[in-house]
Amino acid sequence: MSEAEARFADTRLAGLCAPPELANGGMVEIKATPAEARATRAGLPVVGDLVPLSQPHLVVHGRIVLRLSGRFNDEAVDRYAAALRKLRG
Repeated sequence: MSEAEARFADTRLAGLCAPPELANGGMVEIKATPAEARATRAGLPVVGDLVPLSQPHLVVHGRIVLRLSGRFNDEAVDRYAAALRKLRG
């Protein structure tokens, strides 16, 4: 279970008026412990198994889990990961 979570839209995927959801950007989750964050499984158990390309990218840093849309390319995921690594805590 997440202590807190927030969804966001990235205009590179969905434009300026897109709703904040995983398909349009991603979701940030704060877990109770770093171990709980590391144990987080990427993707949705049913949908991800049926449609592998729809699985989100998963970046973990400390207690933070960042799920990014599977529509992002590797460069965009790397940029999000680099920004996340700059956080302390």
